[in-house]
Amino acid sequence: MKRSIVIAIILLMVSPLVILSAKPNAAKVKLIYFHATTRCESCLKIEKFTEMAVNELYANELKSGKLEYSSLDFMEEKNEKLAKKYSIDSQNLILSVIAKGKEKKWINLEAIWDKIASYEEFKSYIKDNISKYLK
Repeated sequence: MKRSIVIAIILLMVSPLVILSAKPNAAKVKLIYFHATTRCESCLKIEKFTEMAVNELYANELKSGKLEYSSLDFMEEKNEKLAKKYSIDSQNLILSVIAKGKEKKWINLEAIWDKIASYEEFKSYIKDNISKYLK
């Protein structure tokens, strides 16, 4: 009986720590590629390179939810609010840092256009930016 009471007390003391360390409050990164409805070859290449780099470099983080990647048509009505928030009027790659359920910072990775000639340069640019925020 005493042993059961001791175990119950220990569980009551430890459970708040487990709840406080749960993943919903953990920092995560969202990577959003905004594109137009009609896309050129370069726009399609940026999306392909982004997907390749993210899957190659961050497979574990994608599985765990520490990193989310999406591709959205900024011209679609359902994406209008996000496009406005990030001042999107052309193809852009946005990196958003989320902590405790709130966006703390966002960055427009504009240099993607300068890196599309080389997948390795593109991948390095993506890695340099994402790695700063994934810990």
